[in-house]
Amino acid sequence: MRLLNRGSDSFDDDAGELLNGLQQRRSELIGEIVDVHLGIGLLTGMEAERLAQKQGADPRVPILRAHAEASLARVDALSVERDIATVRTPSPPAGGAVVHGRLTDVAQHAAGRITVVLVGDKQQPVAEPVESDEAGYYAFVLKPETVTAIGGTKLTIMLRDGTTQVVPAAAAAKPFTIAAGATAQQDVALSTAELEKLRLRAPIVDRPVPAQPQTLEEPPVPEKPPVAARAPVDKPSVSAPPATSDQPPVAETPPVGEASAPAAPDKPATAAPAAKAAPPAKRAPEKPPAPKERSRGGKPGRTGAAKRGGGRKKR
Repeated sequence: MRLLNRGSDSFDDDAGELLNGLQQRRSELIGEIVDVHLGIGLLTGMEAERLAQKQGADPRVPILRAHAEASLARVDALSVERDIATVRTPSPPAGGAVVHGRLTDVAQHAAGRITVVLVGDKQQPVAEPVESDEAGYYAFVLKPETVTAIGGTKLTIMLRDGTTQVVPAAAAAKPFTIAAGATAQQDVALSTAELEKLRLRAPIVDRPVPAQPQTLEEPPVPEKPPVAARAPVDKPSVSAPPATSDQPPVAETPPVGEASAPAAPDKPATAAPAAKAAPPAKRAPEKPPAPKERSRGGKPGRTGAAKRGGGRKKR
């Protein structure tokens, strides 16, 4: 802040510097008070939750919650005051005019940065567009020739975001005129739909949550630790005693003229451990060979004669 202090010659400049300094200091003090109330609200709310969990129906819990909500409401109101304290209204030039104001939502919170256009009754621009700041404040400083060209035309505020242009309903309902040396304040409160259209607020989509049947959840059954598997114990196998017969096996009688041989079993016997070896099978006594056939009368038959006369030659 710089004061010239030259008496009446510098009075206007010095008064403006003092006012700007006071507004800056006011904005800083409001910011500090916002921080204090924010801390009080958070601590009070945490204490209320602690008492509710520990004591249950404690009479202090609703009182602390009410104080926490009141502190947060003060923070909300002081935040708006802090935004207003940052506003620096320019002075109109000689023969000119100033059109200024704030763009907010319905709760008086700053709308944000957006392009502001001053338009006439046919929505034609009458001045160069300006940008609003973080506090939503905008200001048109009109030159004398611009004021003269406007004359008595009805003016309004139009907002633009890229190719999207919106004339707020609140601004369209209050057209105004401007004159040389005048300062017109035009605060505009935007609706939720206008804020979303200008992308100053994110749209909120309500998605219905399908109702799910409530089921009683059973408590989880604790799992038992796995039991170590035991090694299998080899048990000695008990062999069945071989079947014994009172009568010994009888061997088959071999055919006449051939040597008798033990008959081969149909299936191989399954080897099984036996306590005692079975006695060997007894062979049947061999029969003597049958006598050779003789012819009647004691003479050799044809077969014998043929054998004996086989070596004679025919005459």
